[in-house]
Amino acid sequence: MGRRGVEPVPHSVASQLEYRHSLKNLMAWAGYRTLQQLQAGAERRGVPMPSSTANRALNADKLPTADFVCRFVAACGGDVARWIDVRDRLVDRRYAVDQPPTTDDDPAGEVCPYPGLAPFQTTQAEWYFGRERVVADLVTRLTERLDDRSPLFVVGPSGVGKSSLLRAGLVPALQQGRFPGSRTWRHLVMTPTAHPVRELTRQVATMFDTEQADVEDRLRQAPDRLWPTDETVVVVVDQFEELFTHCADEAERALFVSALRSPAVVVLALRADFYGHCTAYPEFVSALRRGHLPLGAMSAAELRAVIEKPAAAVGMTVENGLAELMLAELGAEDVQDGRRYEPGALPLLSHSLFATWQQRDGNALTLAGYRLTGGLRGAIAASAENAFQRLDDHSQAAAKRLLLRMIQIGDGTDDTRLGPDRARLVGETDDPTADESVLEALAGARLVTLSANRAEIAHDIVLRAWPRLRAWIDGDRTRLLVRQRVADAARQWDREGRHDSDLYRQPRLGASSQWVNPSDPDLLPTTREFLTESVRREHSQRRVRRRRGLLAVGLTVAVAIAAAVAVESYQDASRQRDIAAAQVAAYEAIALRSGDADLAGQVSLAAFRMAPVAETRGSLISGLVTPNPTQLSTGNATDAVRSVAFSADGRVLAASKGSVILRFDVADPLNPKRLPNLEGHAKTVRSLAYRPDNQWIAATGEDGAVLLWDLATPAVPIPVANHANQAYTVVFGDRGNLLASASLDTTTRLWDVRDPRNPSLLTTITHPHAVFGVAISPDGRLLATAGQSDTVRLWDITEPREPRQLSHLVRHSGYVNTVGFAPDGRTLVSTGTDATARLWDITDPRRPVHLAVLTGHTAPVHGAAFSPDGHALVTTSVDVTARLWDITDPARPTVVAAPLTGHTDNVYSASFHPDGHTLATGSHDRTVKTWETDVERVAARVCAPTRPRMTSQDWAQYFPGYHFTPPCP
Repeated sequence: MGRRGVEPVPHSVASQLEYRHSLKNLMAWAGYRTLQQLQAGAERRGVPMPSSTANRALNADKLPTADFVCRFVAACGGDVARWIDVRDRLVDRRYAVDQPPTTDDDPAGEVCPYPGLAPFQTTQAEWYFGRERVVADLVTRLTERLDDRSPLFVVGPSGVGKSSLLRAGLVPALQQGRFPGSRTWRHLVMTPTAHPVRELTRQVATMFDTEQADVEDRLRQAPDRLWPTDETVVVVVDQFEELFTHCADEAERALFVSALRSPAVVVLALRADFYGHCTAYPEFVSALRRGHLPLGAMSAAELRAVIEKPAAAVGMTVENGLAELMLAELGAEDVQDGRRYEPGALPLLSHSLFATWQQRDGNALTLAGYRLTGGLRGAIAASAENAFQRLDDHSQAAAKRLLLRMIQIGDGTDDTRLGPDRARLVGETDDPTADESVLEALAGARLVTLSANRAEIAHDIVLRAWPRLRAWIDGDRTRLLVRQRVADAARQWDREGRHDSDLYRQPRLGASSQWVNPSDPDLLPTTREFLTESVRREHSQRRVRRRRGLLAVGLTVAVAIAAAVAVESYQDASRQRDIAAAQVAAYEAIALRSGDADLAGQVSLAAFRMAPVAETRGSLISGLVTPNPTQLSTGNATDAVRSVAFSADGRVLAASKGSVILRFDVADPLNPKRLPNLEGHAKTVRSLAYRPDNQWIAATGEDGAVLLWDLATPAVPIPVANHANQAYTVVFGDRGNLLASASLDTTTRLWDVRDPRNPSLLTTITHPHAVFGVAISPDGRLLATAGQSDTVRLWDITEPREPRQLSHLVRHSGYVNTVGFAPDGRTLVSTGTDATARLWDITDPRRPVHLAVLTGHTAPVHGAAFSPDGHALVTTSVDVTARLWDITDPARPTVVAAPLTGHTDNVYSASFHPDGHTLATGSHDRTVKTWETDVERVAARVCAPTRPRMTSQDWAQYFPGYHFTPPCP
């Protein structure tokens, strides 16, 4: 069985069919004449390669998987790296399955009608579908503003499609004359960038063929006379939040805002979590009072149009079943007239369509091509990783450096994209030509969008969907944040004339030097010069102080004062250093959990004791999630946990999982014991609630049923009612005498359950939309409802048969998922798909007052729960985390801890134990988890006698430079 000739590496293959044929040639070259011989040879080499697997892969009508290629080539003794390289190139070819090539006479499929992560542009309007009704509404609202020219805000979460709506929807509609006379209107589309005034005046100068300096002079003299014409000009400012994330000069911000009061018609696309920033400008308050256009999720019919109609517009077809599969993987749920999904997931669909087009079969988008991309959630990660892996080591390092410079690390907010100047981004490096090539490669994969003067990551979703980029950010967050702050200070120093007064001093210089120093090769020249000058000035000041000290010998009072100042400065610098070191250790502890939970807990505890800040507290609490998730994860392995609740005495925890309610005796929280399940629903249970007397449980489900169980005889539930659609939420009120349910059938119903065995319907409240959340105040006098709109409604139910609407609360920019009353009945919480929770003062329910917005979640917020004393609040989110807030003063909520991590999928609900410090959460990952939030209790368990202790070597690894102080005695 000897080899002959040179290994047949397929450098010139042009299709996956040729690639499979080349694999067969490799097998012959290796001396294997049958698949059985291949299997035997593979076993000798220690490689699993069943003959049946090889037969399927070599004869299927698709490209073999990378794993198969690795094993097959290794079994043949070939060069695995070269074969994988060729395979990866074929993955991105147009044709991933066998087909004849497209000819010049058959151009269908040659133009991609899907922009991927980038928004649709005005020139792509012919492929923009699904938002026709919103475009019409937007045109109507805009023309209503012609009288006073006040700005119109389009508000929605990241990824909902605001940019495409304005660029490919609104502007073309006006150009087509959808409003009388709009054909002749001029249009200006811009993003603020770091210098919004410069960008605005540049575009105005281009539009009117004049000098930019003249336009800027006119703007500074009289902002309302910016436009040198009486024509109607429509100004569309996309990504308006850049005004707050990119522009560091408040004076420039104010001038730009003033310019937007000009006679132009202004439309502003704003990310929902920056809504509050706009209220700081009086110019916008009146415009916001007039209303804004909230942009939310699309219906099933609209999503289908997004998938199918662009393909039809370029002469392509979509295989039957592909649209349904994409909608299912989008996370859609049946809601009355169609499907509902999380709005921020829309870029996943767009990019997946682009990737599926790359794998098209002739003129068709196919299921096989879609699966090759990795599916909806795998397409972005796969595309990004493939593009990255094609780069050599030097280019990969450059890609990391460039991408991180295009990100604004969140400092109390979410991480966001930057749009730095392209020439500056690559021009201040050692090899600008090489870096430009890397940018082009990233742009080719649709990860980065490039223009003549701007480079930008294509969408915020890339920051979350690409694991490698997420790891770069999270693994070095503290250093990146410090470097970002230093870079901002350096730019201001440079812009203001490089005065010594703007340089860093102690203790800030000392704290920053722990993470950034002038020799860092990744620093921009301006930042390096800023730090160098700061260090030089500090050394100079030390020499001056030393000389002055010699002259001041004998002046004991002065010496004492100087010593006190020095001690205070040192202490401040030392404190900053401790906080930074503790934060890093806290993040490392999170990564350590899966490998050594005991050591991870002690690292978290030591970090918290070194610096009791939100990051260390969150790491400590998250590190001791109990009980073991498997103990609370029985039932069907595919069923999510939608709702959790503790009994009033805290001895039992109930959780809905699929169509059943699980119950656990948690008197000993470390050793929960199963109690009999509660059964009766035909479909998934959406919500459950304990009656305050602990004798009854109520539940609602996707079957529309509302059921009651007598816990003394729980075998057969008592039916209360059947809604016409899914029943989402159920709550007790008035000391257990009232029961309320909310449903997608647009109704909220109230029952008298003083005798739970004979519930009687009191009233049915009809809404103009599906109802997701309902709550009854502790005194039983108020009802709150919310759902498929941005509005919370308050009702007087003093006479429950005749409820009266008192007020409506509007601040969310998407649907409202949950409402809840604080124990004192004076505060209301609401959560929404705009990734926020909001607190309201309802002391006077006719005139509710918005108190605060809780931001930090990066995806829709599903649930919220108050602690028994009302001083704490927990929120749960699709971003797979829970967050703890101190709301002792609800007008000034503070973060108690960094996000609680441990779940791996959407976190739906939470419940506080009556003790006020134990928390339970339920998730789509099919588990219930309990969390101890009292730090001293956590410390006692971390340091339990049975646990191994941290060694001095462990300490040196996680706290280098600090004296060994074991957290546990």
